[in-house]
Amino acid sequence: MEIEATEIEVWNRKQVVDVTKAHHKKNKSREIWQRDFKCDKFGRTQSNWGLTDEDRVRTQRTTGKIGCRMKIRLEALEPNNTGGQWK
Repeated sequence: MEIEATEIEVWNRKQVVDVTKAHHKKNKSREIWQRDFKCDKFGRTQSNWGLTDEDRVRTQRTTGKIGCRMKIRLEALEPNNTGGQWK
């Protein structure tokens, strides 16, 4: 899994959008057997209060989200054998 993580870091240096580590799952031995990588601009903005752009008080505060849906999931074929093959 370390090789894939370094390849993602090399790709990040060439792109405008950055890929960050997201969620992970561990087995009983506390070894990570599943890791997600997501775009740092992942998701869309929310309007929790139903405000329009004209009604907003803090107009200078913007979000970096652009609606990117890119996600990479690395997962061990056997959760108890993290030294084996990954998909």
